[in-house]
Amino acid sequence: MERNSIYSFSKELSIQRQDFFDQAKDFVTSGSFNSSSTIERYFKRSTRYPLAIRDGLSIAEDLSNTSKKRSEFAGLAEEIESDLLFGTVNVNKDGEVQFTSNKAKRLKIPIQLSASIVKTLSSLVFYLKHKAEQNDLIIIDEPELNLHPSNQVFFN
Repeated sequence: MERNSIYSFSKELSIQRQDFFDQAKDFVTSGSFNSSSTIERYFKRSTRYPLAIRDGLSIAEDLSNTSKKRSEFAGLAEEIESDLLFGTVNVNKDGEVQFTSNKAKRLKIPIQLSASIVKTLSSLVFYLKHKAEQNDLIIIDEPELNLHPSNQVFFN
């Protein structure tokens, strides 16, 4: 399975839906609700999103507002866009992540339809442009994954 940015599935994985689910689960399991055994079994089998996923989904649901902020690391994000992606990652007025290639600046591609390197790096680019702060820690597993072979050689 291809690694992908969380933005591709944020609507399906809505953190607001998860919060509603958690509240409903708490209500049922607290004993305040006389529920059927089917509902109780459903809640017992379900799990919450891990904290990292919840954080990512929270950001993905508020991209329009978050994208208005500029991090002090935005220049680094712009270098990644320029040197690796050959285009820019942006958020449209509807809060959708898009990619614009330097070769076709009028064409805005939904992130789901972009190249795998763009999908993979879009979260990092967005984070560096809009969210990163001093002393944040970023751990990148297999950073060469999805790089074009020429870029793999360049970065080794």
